[in-house]
This record gives sequence, structure tokens and C-alpha cells, in this order.
Amino acid sequence: MANTYDEVLRGCYELYKEDWKRTHVTPSEEEAERRRYEEELAYDPEMAETYPTFGDWVEEHGYGGSLYAGLAEFEECEFVDKDYMEGLFEGLEGCRYTAWLDAISR
Repeated sequence: MANTYDEVLRGCYELYKEDWKRTHVTPSEEEAERRRYEEELAYDPEMAETYPTFGDWVEEHGYGGSLYAGLAEFEECEFVDKDYMEGLFEGLEGCRYTAWLDAISR
């Protein structure tokens, strides 16, 4: 069964976010942000309603104020940048690349 455009977009967006983290955030910076999240959560347990996971916290606060592009910006820029996307797929199974090519050609 073929992936829908939205499935391909979201899958590629997750790859992009991991790539962004790898190139913009050191492990110590990520750990510091995780500690900050845990400290805030300990201070205000009700915060868990707004930010139930560390990922939710990062989506709002970023890493020291920096954060990857949102989905809409990614779709308009990186998702249609052939060179960037080919680099992102390097070393991954070919079916993701094929699904992406199919999605952007629609």
C-alpha cells in the first residue's frame, strides 16, 4: 500500500528534526534542557498537563531558545530541496526515498 502524502511528509519531518538536533544540539545541551524540564515539572506538577513529555516541552521552548523549523516551513523549504533530502536519505532504505519522490511529484 502506498503512503499518503501526509505520511511521507511527517516521516520526512521526523528525519529532519533528528538531523537538526544532530547538527545544532550537543548531548550536554540536550541533557541540560531535559534537567530544566524535570526541575520545572518537579516545581509545578500541573505543568504535565501542558507538557506531558520532554518532546512536548522542546516543541514549545526549544534548546536554549533554538528550534528546528515547524512542519509548514519544512514542507515549503527542506522537503522540496532535492539536495538536502537526498543527503537526509543517505544510508537509509531506498523505499523512503522512492516514497518521497512520489510525494513531491504529485
